[in-house]
Amino acid sequence: MGKERTHINIIVIGHVYSSKSTTTGHLIYKCGGIDKRTIEKFEKEAAEMGKGFFNYAWVLGKLKAECERGITIDISLWKFETSKYYATIIDAPGHRDFIKNMITGTSQADCAVLIVAAGVGEFEAGISKTGQTREHALLAYTPGVKQLIVGINKMDSSEPPYSQKRHEEIVKEVSTYIKKIGYNPDTVAFVPISGWNGDNILEPSANMLWFKGWKVTRKDGGSASGTTLLEALDCILPPTCPIDKPLRLPLQDIYKIGGIAGLWTVFTLGGVGSKATVSPELSSPLANQSLLLLLVLANLTDAPDAPNPYRQAIMSFKNTQDSSPFPSSIPHAFQINFNSLYTALCEQQTSDQATLLLYTLLHQNSNVRTYMLARTDMENLVLPILEILYHVEERNSHHVYMALIILLILTEDDGFNRSIHEVDKYLHTNCLAALANMSAQFRSLHQYAAQRIISLFSLLSKKHNKVLEQATQSLRGSLSSNDVPLPDYAQDLNVIEEVIRMMLEIINSCLTNSLHHNPNLVYALLYKRDLFEQFRTHPSFQDIMQNIDLVITFFSSRLLQAGAELSVERVLEIIKQGVVALPKDRLKGRRVIGRSKESKKIINPTSRPEEYRV
Repeated sequence: MGKERTHINIIVIGHVYSSKSTTTGHLIYKCGGIDKRTIEKFEKEAAEMGKGFFNYAWVLGKLKAECERGITIDISLWKFETSKYYATIIDAPGHRDFIKNMITGTSQADCAVLIVAAGVGEFEAGISKTGQTREHALLAYTPGVKQLIVGINKMDSSEPPYSQKRHEEIVKEVSTYIKKIGYNPDTVAFVPISGWNGDNILEPSANMLWFKGWKVTRKDGGSASGTTLLEALDCILPPTCPIDKPLRLPLQDIYKIGGIAGLWTVFTLGGVGSKATVSPELSSPLANQSLLLLLVLANLTDAPDAPNPYRQAIMSFKNTQDSSPFPSSIPHAFQINFNSLYTALCEQQTSDQATLLLYTLLHQNSNVRTYMLARTDMENLVLPILEILYHVEERNSHHVYMALIILLILTEDDGFNRSIHEVDKYLHTNCLAALANMSAQFRSLHQYAAQRIISLFSLLSKKHNKVLEQATQSLRGSLSSNDVPLPDYAQDLNVIEEVIRMMLEIINSCLTNSLHHNPNLVYALLYKRDLFEQFRTHPSFQDIMQNIDLVITFFSSRLLQAGAELSVERVLEIIKQGVVALPKDRLKGRRVIGRSKESKKIINPTSRPEEYRV
């Protein structure tokens, strides 16, 4: 039955003396996670060590030191079943000296159970500014454990025992703190329990009849209620486990092997569940695992008397076309086809490990860095890196950070910076000509697309004004100094005016041929109509501005007639009505730039193809 249920990982955290292990052991025993004979065996062994009262905590105390000291040192794992879930419960150390182990366990959890002691002085010690209750709650939230249950333990030790007032006091204090660190108290079940006596663990307690149960709102929009700790566990939202993401293992410890290397130990939980479909990213498991192994080996720390040989090899390998000898000081060097390596890196930047390998090579191998920066097709590498940043919400912070560092390394090279800005002189013309060819058939332009068209025109307009101002100032300065050569502002103005004219051609073509299909473009024109004012009398744009000026004037007058305060919906409605009323013969048809004789050399570059390399 267990394997048919959803698997969850539950971490039990709290102050070292909050009786976490006793409560957890009692819960596991009552849920059938351990048989009665084993409990009796544990009781006997505990009694021999003078710990006869320590029966339920003994379930989890696997280390001899834990049993002797009565505290949890390492992480303990036990499995049991509820009516809804197959659960792995993680009993984390509460003592400050073993906080590293607590963090390791928390990183694997789907839900945290924070055990708070209700005893006089015990709660106050844990909730103080330096208390472990605060520390553990924060350390649970930080790695991403967003579901929390609070067990108010040792209710039998409160004054008086099972005090309602004490329970309410603790709920108020803990709610205030967990809200500060990010939890919503409305989603947290507060359950008064006694881990020793079993009150409200599996069944409602007769000692706390005043407790009417807990009720929480859930992140999925629903709500849940109950009385016991087990019912609260059953109300945990099932976890999502995306298998198409990179494998991550929390590092628990590193053991140094003198003079050789280090051994990394990680903490994993054996989950259960049905088979999932293989992700496209995992279609080459051998290559994926090999890359992960290579990265692990390359990032091992150096031994005291010898450098890491794997890192040395990564730092020094060369291209197969490089015939120069390796230095004798590099015994682990090898050669590889850089072209194949470059192609593979360009194609695989969707994964964290491929981006990390690219960073490692650019940062540590000067041969690879020099080769890549000399490539004439750097866009094949840069664009996938930029795509990582564009889809930042789908990437983890480490992946995004690596992408930024790679761009930083590339931009340290002056040649890269020059080449990335040397745009082909026909590129903008080709792009705008393609838009112009389609402009007569624009249908239902989205408001965002319409805004981008006008925003591009706005950018060009500002650039035009800036260059014009610089040209004027330069001309005035030249009157006092005839020896200083003047920048060629006239050429810059001609280029900008050419692009502005193409943008006006696109807008004009759309208005002339498909005005009734594009109210959002008219809306964007009206919203930014001041941009076009300066070009009405400009000799280079007077002819093409006639239709645009007519549309702006016509619809502006209709908006004035409608009133001062109009909603977006009302403005669009007026535009749609005005389109019908505007006489079509008043709009003068013009040629489409993409089909003109001048543009044929743009679209069909056959005479000198080398000029059209993009």
